[in-house]
Amino acid sequence: MIRSYIEFWTTAFVFTGKATRLQYFIPWIINTGIFETYCFVTHQWRSGLLLQPLKCHLGIIPDSIWHSILLLLFFTFIVFVGIADFTLRARRFHDVGISNWLVLVSLIPILGPIIVLLVTVAPSRADLRWPINQSEM
Repeated sequence: MIRSYIEFWTTAFVFTGKATRLQYFIPWIINTGIFETYCFVTHQWRSGLLLQPLKCHLGIIPDSIWHSILLLLFFTFIVFVGIADFTLRARRFHDVGISNWLVLVSLIPILGPIIVLLVTVAPSRADLRWPINQSEM
């Protein structure tokens, strides 16, 4: 499990190669846990449960240096996770035998995430275009 998460970060900017279902879902679960923990600690979990917009309870202008640091670290983490998740999704698409350009389907509201979920749970296929797994990079 830890190995998959380390691979997630070491291959964060790599679009080539493949990623198995475990290599895709382990980092997704860990990052979702980190995000949900942040939301719980900052009392934003109610927004997620009620499907309301996420509100920053630290204030638009943080009232202390610690709030500023926490906010900066969290948003930096979100940017890097977003980029790394995008490339991991492209590698997962390669493992299924689909071009990474179809990752852009995830931008379509409602239908996009459903299509991405169906592709990411699909079994691996041998494909000569992407013979290398991310563990071998």
